[in-house]
Amino acid sequence: MFQGFSPGVGVDVGCDTVQSMRASIESTASMLARWRPGHRGWFWLCPMLDDQAPPLLFSAIREDTDASALRAAAASLPRPAAAPARFGVATADADGRLSLGGPGLCDADLLRLSDWVRDNVDAHPALARLRDLTLLCIEDGVVTDTFEDPDLWLGVPKAIAPGTAAETVQRLAAARPGMNLWFWMTTTGPTNAPHLAVGLQRDDRDGKRFAEEIRVLRQFASEDGPRCAGILRRADDGLMLTTDAPLADALSILAAVLGAHPQLRAPLADALVIHTGKDGFEDGARLPGADLAPLIEILNSDLSSPAWFWYTDAAANGTPLLLMATDRDALKATAKEHAGIGQTLRGQVIATATGILEFRARSPWPGFIAALAAWAGTQHDEWPGLARLRDAQLIHQRRDGEIVDRQRADAAWDVLD
Repeated sequence: MFQGFSPGVGVDVGCDTVQSMRASIESTASMLARWRPGHRGWFWLCPMLDDQAPPLLFSAIREDTDASALRAAAASLPRPAAAPARFGVATADADGRLSLGGPGLCDADLLRLSDWVRDNVDAHPALARLRDLTLLCIEDGVVTDTFEDPDLWLGVPKAIAPGTAAETVQRLAAARPGMNLWFWMTTTGPTNAPHLAVGLQRDDRDGKRFAEEIRVLRQFASEDGPRCAGILRRADDGLMLTTDAPLADALSILAAVLGAHPQLRAPLADALVIHTGKDGFEDGARLPGADLAPLIEILNSDLSSPAWFWYTDAAANGTPLLLMATDRDALKATAKEHAGIGQTLRGQVIATATGILEFRARSPWPGFIAALAAWAGTQHDEWPGLARLRDAQLIHQRRDGEIVDRQRADAAWDVLD
């Protein structure tokens, strides 16, 4: 099994070195291609430059601590006297989406920059990493304005950032049945969020390249939490994760990963985790599913009087869950047992005169009904009684009873057919 999961020192995290940094569209694109979640760097921006010059330059803070290399590269560009330049800090969130923060940034900068990306992205595909960029105008340490506009990036392809859940989904999809992949997962990955990384073993037999990826990822986490590694195999009937880590620890980390990254739930919710020791296979288990029998019992009642409900998009096992009870305190106790790190909604549910269930809550949750229907669809084969949820609605109302919003999603319930 591959080795090398201690924090690395002096690893190239994807920018020109201080000695060789140059100002070019190629160097900007090269930096963007390797920008990972949690990455922090300096930026220099001057959207009014000639079309052949890059209006945006970067350098990594860890390599260019005083931004002197970045400023020297910017000084080499032919900047018109009337063209203002911006300078500040660039960061990437857990999905690899970039933000630039500094004084003087404005909406015109975002417009000009999006035009430049659109004109050059075919020749330099990595510029697509700037899609959906956010500009933060910061004056005296305070954010005074935020500029972002998804419509400005129409026509710019979406780019998958290295070290993100989207990259993991892409790599899992590329693995055919029978293939093995290296895997590494932790509760404190880039941006200190739970993370799962995988790499095809076919192209990396000794795992050295994958170990290097993990070493770089860990540089963008300020904490070092529980983690495990091993081999992930795509079998005909699902995924198997084999590791020498204790089984309970591996399952706990996997649950945290699924709770943090909804896009990983479909391929991994039923994954079999196998613990191996000196003598080979020792134990295996899947993340436990919730017992929905108490929920079905409530749904089968007439619900002419309100019952209490609790819903989360990431319970303790990382997957969504709906609970109901006629006793509020009993529901609180059960919800506490299943609580994970996901968003939650609670309130009352009652059947209308036409028999449709009406969820009533004092907190907003856009898309709640669509999310509830999607969850019911994944559980319906095992728990057919969930069909009672069909056509359910949500009413968001204030404490005084004033209705703020009514929510329904009729087409979403087709998953129960």
